[in-house]
Amino acid sequence: MIWIAIVGWILFITFFLLSLFFGKELLKKSGFLKQFNGEDGWFRTVALRYPGGKKGAMKRITLRGKYPFKVLVGFELEILNKPVGIDWFGVAQSITQDNRDQEVTILTWMGKKPVKFILMIKSSNRTQKVGVEMSLKDVPKDSSATVICPPHFYQKLGFYA
Repeated sequence: MIWIAIVGWILFITFFLLSLFFGKELLKKSGFLKQFNGEDGWFRTVALRYPGGKKGAMKRITLRGKYPFKVLVGFELEILNKPVGIDWFGVAQSITQDNRDQEVTILTWMGKKPVKFILMIKSSNRTQKVGVEMSLKDVPKDSSATVICPPHFYQKLGFYA
């Protein structure tokens, strides 16, 4: 009879921790969308394919344009190798560089498996062209960036990465 109580508590704690995790993720994603949808603008979507690597590491994605812009960063979510949606995980506002161009530098975790990144770019200038480049080199921990998207602990262990 005591084993039923033990199993019940284990299930309760497991579901409680899962609900905390998913609730935190939902609040984080709604915050990204609220930040991104602040003012009117023209949207462009760019897909960027990461081929996968020998090991997971932080890598750099850089966007450059002539006019201020915002970018919403996500990846195509796949379950059983079928795309089921986009998981948004970061948002950034461009920063003026010395040459007066606008730039966003994103540091994000890229694992062993290939992934398709989705970058939704919003600018008040209709003719805005934004150049996108991805570095496949590992980025040192002390690197600077507009936005840093660290991995979840389970991604560092190799799960869902």
